[in-house]
Amino acid sequence: MQVSLDLLHITVDGSLRNPYAAVAVAVWATILTVAAVRMVRSITRRQAISRIALFAGLAFLTRPAQILVGSLLYWIGDRAVNSVSFLGGPPVWIAPAVSSTVALSTWAYLRVTRPSVSATGSSV
Repeated sequence: MQVSLDLLHITVDGSLRNPYAAVAVAVWATILTVAAVRMVRSITRRQAISRIALFAGLAFLTRPAQILVGSLLYWIGDRAVNSVSFLGGPPVWIAPAVSSTVALSTWAYLRVTRPSVSATGSSV
């Protein structure tokens, strides 16, 4: 029995018309949204600042993360695919915009429904 070890490098459309790119954007947006919502539940200013910095770092990783997720999706579909190039790449603004909007809405909701918290983090 002979096994073929042909590895493929493919170049694909990076726009949202490509279902793999669209799913990659959706997966990264979901990961970023979960992280952002968890971050808005901070108790102290110090935690809030560190969590905002962490979210900004994650947002800067949007391009490589979406390409990695898209490449993994292609690899799961066909193990012969060794690497994938996206022409233009998936849009990088969608995941940070969605996650920021959801996090801001969550923060506003929690601000209204939770008891007031002073700058030191203790309940009033």
